[in-house]
Amino acid sequence: MNYIVVAIGAMIGGLLRYIVSISFSSPVAGSFPWSTLAINVVGSFFLGVVMQLAGERHIIGDSAKLFLTFGVIGSFTTFSSFSYETISLFQSGEAMRGVIYIVSSNIFSILAAFGGYALGKMF
Repeated sequence: MNYIVVAIGAMIGGLLRYIVSISFSSPVAGSFPWSTLAINVVGSFFLGVVMQLAGERHIIGDSAKLFLTFGVIGSFTTFSSFSYETISLFQSGEAMRGVIYIVSSNIFSILAAFGGYALGKMF
């Protein structure tokens, strides 16, 4: 049953990722990959919320945790895309944008996870 729960969540997360991606301009050589950055930050925030509610607070059960973490959020966040887009920025001669992308993705995603965790504590 866990496989089905994760698979359904992954379908939803993948669809959400696609919707967010088409809401931003497509990342092409020379442009900043805003959609991937937004997806990673938002996904990190919600992972923080879910982990707080499932861990310390025990508000979310095991099946819901699997559905949300491995399913929805796991397929929504995109660090594989992040890695590829970073390489693309460096290969296209945009090293400074690549560095900015690495730093901002990591800092904002970690801050979002802390924020989500803190929000989860409020429930």
